[in-house]
Amino acid sequence: MRISTLLLTLFQLYIDYRRDVRTIDGRMSEIAGSYLQSLGEGLWNLDRRQLELQIEGILRLPAIRFVEIRETTDRRHGPLPVPFTFALLPDLTLHRAFNGWYMAGRPTPEELRQEMRALLRAVHPDFDFAGE
Repeated sequence: MRISTLLLTLFQLYIDYRRDVRTIDGRMSEIAGSYLQSLGEGLWNLDRRQLELQIEGILRLPAIRFVEIRETTDRRHGPLPVPFTFALLPDLTLHRAFNGWYMAGRPTPEELRQEMRALLRAVHPDFDFAGE
């Protein structure tokens, strides 16, 4: 009697476990189907506000407590090199480097424009025409 009760309990726990796993997988599929394309678009356009709103929306879903957007590498082809944007002086010495991953360090067009102006000022003393 005790063995049959134990086996039935184990069987019921296994069935409950499988059902819960299917529920979680279904929820992840819903999130991927609903948010994946717009999250990718927000990352591509560096739209921090759009990403924050989407994360807030995902966190409102039942049973979701944590959301993380993570840069990953392609494990099949090895780690990806970190992209950089460089500003070089005419003698090819490094003036400045920006880490190129999405939200961490990638320069905006305005930052690049300002960096190019600073570089040209360093190279050409007459860059800022005063009109004298």
